[in-house]
Amino acid sequence: MKALIILSLSVLTFVSAHFSYAQDAKPNVVLLTSLETPRIWYKPKGWKIDPKLEKIFKKHFDKSGYNIVVKHSVDFHELRRQLHNPNNIAVFWASHAAGTSQNTTGSNNTGAVLSINGKDVKDLFKSVHPNIRYLGLVGCDAEGILNEISREGHYRYNPNLMTHSFTKKIDARKGLKKSLKASVGQLGYTKKRLFFLKKKSLIFRHDFYGREDLLKVNNYFHCAKENGYLVKGVRTLSQDSMEVAITNSQGILKILPAAKAGDRQEFQFYLPYHPEFARRDMKISVDSLIYFGEERKYLGEFDFETDWGTDWRVFAKSDGTVLGVTKNLYLPRGSLPSIDDVQTYKELSCNDTEEMKVHVY
Repeated sequence: MKALIILSLSVLTFVSAHFSYAQDAKPNVVLLTSLETPRIWYKPKGWKIDPKLEKIFKKHFDKSGYNIVVKHSVDFHELRRQLHNPNNIAVFWASHAAGTSQNTTGSNNTGAVLSINGKDVKDLFKSVHPNIRYLGLVGCDAEGILNEISREGHYRYNPNLMTHSFTKKIDARKGLKKSLKASVGQLGYTKKRLFFLKKKSLIFRHDFYGREDLLKVNNYFHCAKENGYLVKGVRTLSQDSMEVAITNSQGILKILPAAKAGDRQEFQFYLPYHPEFARRDMKISVDSLIYFGEERKYLGEFDFETDWGTDWRVFAKSDGTVLGVTKNLYLPRGSLPSIDDVQTYKELSCNDTEEMKVHVY
């Protein structure tokens, strides 16, 4: 009996400690880098940019109370995961970007945010979890991209979100420092203190501290509702393949991870409904997101199906050769869905339900 009581107390102590830890979880401030080290003639051969950016980031948030997360050489699958992570309060992304006009909108507004492996990830920034209060895009001429995303209404469910980027070319280290400085009022405050140098001189330094009301993970965010048409899909692979995005004219609908020959991925997504929904909205692309490439990529074989009877066929030659180098187009067959086929679902940035996960067999 005594042993049983001791065991019960031990279990209760563990559960209590675990519960307290969960309750006291700190939000993450996240630095994601995805760029090659630039060649600088006066730097030694082994000099790398990533450790320098990490040092700047950690120094800024050292006394903040936030949990510091740093990831390097990030691909678009990891970027999507971090932008949808409810434990993140701020995400800083550092990569190369191609300029976009500040005064041009829509299809004429060309621009790109490039990952380290040449993928254009700009569309991923259209979907940000409502818990994230600050999004810093450290890249040349990238402010227009974020402005366009905002104008298109993609941040309508992010009332607390502040975005920051640049209208000109910027060094990554200088850009990160500027982005960190811009985030201060959104995430906390600074205190000035005296700092002793080795030469016995005094200077002032500013330490950053997180706001008290933001230092706990917000588990009570508002996850908005959307309307759309449910599509179920299967990806089978006869050879190894990279991660891909499923897109339509509205943007990215689903991200599938890289897979090996013989794998089978089952998933589902929604085609967003709008009053003028038409057949063009049902065209689906399977996209590697490679910004520019002439080498044909194998992306897998896809089957899409719906409860209302529409299916899709890949755009190919009469002999079955799939057209497309880094992206494959799937065209709908059958009738359009009706208003009765519309379903309501959680907005994708905070939809972590089991049925929305990718299942690999």
